[in-house]
Amino acid sequence: MARFSSTITIDSNVESVFDYVTNPENNSAWQSSFVSYKQTNGDTMEVGATYRYINSFLGINMQTEGVITEYEQNQVMAFDFTSSTVSGSSKFQVAEKADKTEVTLTGTADLSFMKFGKKLAEIKATKQIKSDLKKLKKILETS
Repeated sequence: MARFSSTITIDSNVESVFDYVTNPENNSAWQSSFVSYKQTNGDTMEVGATYRYINSFLGINMQTEGVITEYEQNQVMAFDFTSSTVSGSSKFQVAEKADKTEVTLTGTADLSFMKFGKKLAEIKATKQIKSDLKKLKKILETS
């Protein structure tokens, strides 16, 4: 199981950061792997809501099905996801730190579909997440 974690501090309030990160309409602006998203059950982002997400990783478009497993306004959103090739979990956490917001993204992914290069894929995913968080910071600090 591959594990990843990255943290960044954003010069913006917790509410603005959380609202932006948890709004799927913003995904394409800051997530480099994002292709599309559709909520499949539930009207709002809440525990139990399900979704279908297509992302691209290492040049492969993957459709995943997911469910929100944890949601606390202005604190945390977590979800589990599965597809024909990969499964795992991800969690966004935000916390106020001296009038700024600390954003932490953690998760796991089963990369057993990759016969070779699992470690390389884990490194690539970690770099991608760090890059995406830097892009998020730039967007939120300049808006």
